[in-house]
Amino acid sequence: SVFPSAFRSKYKPNDYLRDSVKLANLVYDDRKFPKGLGNIYDGDGSKFIGRGAIQTTGRNNYTQLSKDTDIDFVSHPEWLEKPPYNFISALYYWKKHNLSAKPSLLATRQVIAGNYINSPFGFKEVLNWYNKLKTA
Repeated sequence: SVFPSAFRSKYKPNDYLRDSVKLANLVYDDRKFPKGLGNIYDGDGSKFIGRGAIQTTGRNNYTQLSKDTDIDFVSHPEWLEKPPYNFISALYYWKKHNLSAKPSLLATRQVIAGNYINSPFGFKEVLNWYNKLKTA
């Protein structure tokens, strides 16, 4: 149910159970399921999985982040798993997409999720945390 486009085709979900590397290499491979991530080499899907506080995903995004910050995340994607790099990537994304100018929390989450429906992935959880922090 998480990656329906991959498993509506010839691939069988049971072949990918408990193998996150194999799964990532399938669903994030632009040669099989074009998403514009730039994952065009074997192993890119698992190498450039979502990392950081806002989940930088894909060779293209790691490359652009590296270029704009002068930090080599392409050679060291694992750096995005820990401070300060996980926050550097989030701040970079926030600034690049001018998220402070968005008119609402929903509009901000839609950009981050890349999904412009009324309840993008993770919005309920974000809203819950937002409301808790707002009253703290």
